[in-house]
Amino acid sequence: MNAFKKKILVSALAMPLAAMSGFALAQDSTTTNDSSSLKLEKTLSHDQMMNREDAKKHDEIVRHDREVKEAAAQRKSTMNSGDMHEGHAVGAGASAASAAQARKDATEAQQDRMNDRMDAKKDAIDARKDRMEDRMDAHKDAVDSRQDRMNDSMDAQKDAQQATLDARRENLENQADAKKERVEDKDSSQPVTDTWITTKVKATLATTDGVSSTDVSVNTVDGTVYLTGVVDDAASIEKATAAARDIKGVKKVDASGLKVMR
Repeated sequence: MNAFKKKILVSALAMPLAAMSGFALAQDSTTTNDSSSLKLEKTLSHDQMMNREDAKKHDEIVRHDREVKEAAAQRKSTMNSGDMHEGHAVGAGASAASAAQARKDATEAQQDRMNDRMDAKKDAIDARKDRMEDRMDAHKDAVDSRQDRMNDSMDAQKDAQQATLDARRENLENQADAKKERVEDKDSSQPVTDTWITTKVKATLATTDGVSSTDVSVNTVDGTVYLTGVVDDAASIEKATAAARDIKGVKKVDASGLKVMR
């Protein structure tokens, strides 16, 4: 406590004592004269004024102390409120962090579910694709097998047709050879003339492969056969010449009249 406060406290304590002393002095001085009473009254009035000032100062000191205490209490309350706000802020921050983590976890879980659904869908698509490919392969194998059977059947039919044609051709050739032999046998007993040679050459050219008898004209003079006309190639000229030369009674074959078609 400072010196000013001590002085005020001493004055406050001395005030009752002074009052009592003044009262005793008034009791003992009843026999004094009027001047003494006036002096005593003035003295008492002065002491009372001093006491009132001391009491006023005391009240001011008490009020000051109370204001100081109230200010300290208010500062403490403010500090406590700040601590509470800070605690609430920390708690709010922790709650926000927890909420953010929860949202993150929920997002990751949702993403995982989406990934799982996408993987399942992809697996289903791959399985369906595999089944389609298997069916396509089976269908292709069936088509290939059917095509092979058709090709085999066509080859067999072709072979059969070719065999039939070969048989017919061979039969025709045999018939032609037999007819030729009969004609030769018949002609062998007849005299050889230019007309007979011409007829014989024409008949032979008609059965000679690679020679069209309708395109070749035959004329015989004194055993010489003259061939004229247009043929496909030089090989046809040689075949016609050879066929005419083999006829009985032919002395010479003149094929200069045969021309190759251009």
